[in-house]
Order: sequence, then C-alpha cells, then structure tokens
Amino acid sequence: MGTDLDLINEFDVNVGDDNASLIAMLGQDGLAESKSDALSSLRINYDADTENGETLKRGTWKMYNGSEIVYAESAFIVPMMRTYEYSVFDTEENTFSCKSVQRKKMSDSFPDKLGTMKCGRLTRAEEEGLSDDDPQLLLSKSVTCNVILYGKVDMPDAKNAQGKKTPVKDLPFISYFKRSGFRPINDFINQKLGNKIPLPTAYIELKTKRMANGGVTYWIPQPELVKEIPFTLEAKELLQSFHDGVSASNQKVLQEHRDSLKLVATDEDVDLAQRFG
Repeated sequence: MGTDLDLINEFDVNVGDDNASLIAMLGQDGLAESKSDALSSLRINYDADTENGETLKRGTWKMYNGSEIVYAESAFIVPMMRTYEYSVFDTEENTFSCKSVQRKKMSDSFPDKLGTMKCGRLTRAEEEGLSDDDPQLLLSKSVTCNVILYGKVDMPDAKNAQGKKTPVKDLPFISYFKRSGFRPINDFINQKLGNKIPLPTAYIELKTKRMANGGVTYWIPQPELVKEIPFTLEAKELLQSFHDGVSASNQKVLQEHRDSLKLVATDEDVDLAQRFG
C-alpha cells in the first residue's frame, strides 16, 4: 500500500498558485481512473417533518448554519477538494463500524481502522467467485464508497423549518455522496471540470432530481457549473485547512490500522501456541 509516510504526506503540501500544480494536488489529474467534525454537513433532506411537527419538503438541500437547520432548493458551492473513502455503517449501533483513510484517487490503497483494506470491499471479479451466502460477499456488499467534498456554500434562499428566510453565505461544509449520488458528482468533476478547471475556481449550483425505483423514491444531486472564479488567498487558506484536517484524520486511521494488525498477529500467536502446546 506504499509507506504510511507517503500516505500522510499526501495531504501535507503547500498550495500552489498556478492551475497545473493545483490540479495535480487536488487529484484531478489522471482522470482515466475509473477537520471535518466541526464542519456543517450539506445533504439532501429526506424528512417529511420535524420533531416539532413542521412540514418539510423532501428532496431539498439542508445543513446546520451554526444555530439551526436550514433548507433550500439550490445550494451554490465552491468545492475546495474531493476525497474518496470506504465505510461501513452499523444501523443497530447508529455509527460507523469501519472507515478507511481518505485518498485523492480511487486507484490508491485504502487501509482502514480494522487492519484490512477498503473495509473488506472486494472487486467485482472477487465477488463473482463467491457464493451468495459467503460472509466475505455479504461484508463486501455492505461497504460504501464515498466521494467527499470539502468547500464553502451559499444558500441565498435558505429558510428554517418555520419558513423564515435565513440565507447562508461562505459557510465551510463537508458533503458525502454515495450510492446513487456518487456518480453524478464524480462524473461532473471528471468530465465537466476535468483537468482544466481546478475545484476551488468552480462556482457550482447544486439542485436535486427526483428518481423512483419501484416503490422507492429518492433524489440525486444535479451539479451545474455557473462560472469560474479567482483562486483567492482566503480560498487558499481554507483549502490548506481542509488538507490539514484530512491529514490528521488519516494519521488516526493509520494508527488504528497498525493496532488492529498487531491484535491479529497476537491472536495468531496464541492460536499457534495452543495448537502446538
């Protein structure tokens, strides 16, 4: 998987001013490849109402603005950086049972906190070689690949649950796109922005599109480039802070990865001693 130092240093860089170095640093090159706890999460709303009984419109964008959750039909974002991450969510415990490091490209290695890779996600060829009830296959299918965006967001038409207008301006955010939301965002970055428009210079409008599959209704993100904007000193500093946060998070996951490998080795030693004792 390469050295741990290489992986940590991947997000420990100086942000360059020219587009070429910025594109490379953000992982937007090589397009042929098929501090986050404090950030507000931008996501699609699936709630029909609040705990207090206020009616909500499903399929809108929502986020916490620092004092309350607000909603809007559109969100205008400047995505500073994109990363990939594998995870498994435990619905019974309502928490993530496994998370990998975040990387810039899907072709990179993804050590996770359980001492495995990609939280146990297998390739399609590996999955096809297993029976339907094989535990490895079941685990693999429970793993989600996320594309994560870090950036800042404007929601000029945002309203709270009571309908009061509460606009959002230049608010740092994090947003996870998975399953049906993964491809629209990832394809937009790869194909529309490509290796010509660096993420921090793209001002993008996010809408949603209603989809239906049988009796299931869901919404997918609909990104559209509004305009290109300058890469300012303020944006450069925000981008560096995102890189610092991801680097710190990766160091934590790597330490858990090493600790888990040690536990596996210890268990194997105990088992070996019992068999030959």
